[in-house]
Amino acid sequence: MPVIDVKHGTFGWIDVMTTDAAVATPFYEKVFGWTSQEIPGGAGPYHMFFKGDQPAAGLGEMNDEMKAQGAHPSWNSYIEVDDIDGTVGRVAGLGGEVVVPVMPAGEYGRMAVIKDPTGAHVSLWQNAEKPNQGTYNEAGFLTWNEHVSRDTEAARAFYAELLGWSWDEMEMPQGTYWVIMNGDRPNGGVMAMTDEWPEHVPAHWMVYIGSDDVDASAELVKEAGGSLVVEPMDISVGRFCVATDPTGATFTIFKGGDM
Repeated sequence: MPVIDVKHGTFGWIDVMTTDAAVATPFYEKVFGWTSQEIPGGAGPYHMFFKGDQPAAGLGEMNDEMKAQGAHPSWNSYIEVDDIDGTVGRVAGLGGEVVVPVMPAGEYGRMAVIKDPTGAHVSLWQNAEKPNQGTYNEAGFLTWNEHVSRDTEAARAFYAELLGWSWDEMEMPQGTYWVIMNGDRPNGGVMAMTDEWPEHVPAHWMVYIGSDDVDASAELVKEAGGSLVVEPMDISVGRFCVATDPTGATFTIFKGGDM
């Protein structure tokens, strides 16, 4: 498996916040072949998903206050940083907003949630131990993180200044696509919403999770009580579908050309 050191500016973790862990947990276990383990401590119950013996993702259940406020279930992306206090301290000056200030996450590290100038939320993470390592680009593991908004220029300027990212520009059938480069490693992408996107869809980061067979995974989504937003289809770099779990969190299932 491709295990890499999670350096500053790298997407190092993903998790889903749900309204009903008892429903969402078996859904993801069936779709991706994950097993789950509850992690003690923290503000509330948190489950870690494993693929084999390797951590793959996490799941937390919203508290009663979040549910009462109508918070929508969603997948979250975490970006590793070397100095979380210093990085968070620069967010407002670059046009972003600190949504959740820096806080401890048990013995594992420290985190914060920010909102970029387009309105997309993302989490920052400083791991307690170095080096932090992760498994990528395998079935059941994170393969890509994609920023989608109506102002890609503002998004790219913000993250370039905050995290030191650069961009590899690609022309795609739907328009220009910017591959995020963290040093010499591709680290995700930035895509503009076209007129085909519904107006109510906000700017967001989309999580891509790997699969050996996208069509088979899509069938498992439906069998497990989820639904498909985009049916399986081929793109220039592989095959994908967009799915929603039974509580409403949306994610992408992807098989690249070299997986």
